[in-house]
Amino acid sequence: MTAEPLPVPPTRAFHVAPDEVGERLDRFLAKHLPDRSRSGLSRLIENGRVKVSGKVPTKAGHALRANDEVIVE
Repeated sequence: MTAEPLPVPPTRAFHVAPDEVGERLDRFLAKHLPDRSRSGLSRLIENGRVKVSGKVPTKAGHALRANDEVIVE
């Protein structure tokens, strides 16, 4: 019997709109991924599963800037 591979969650990408500039990363993600809890999103950020314009932020309170691209793995 062979084990089934675990499903890989899809990568999601978002662009920061002008009215979202300055918003906290965790709040931004909660708005765009309403099926996930804020604590779960914070864990993704802390575990390096979220990138902002190619960089891995270290805090959920990271302030977003104009033209940032947010990628969630």
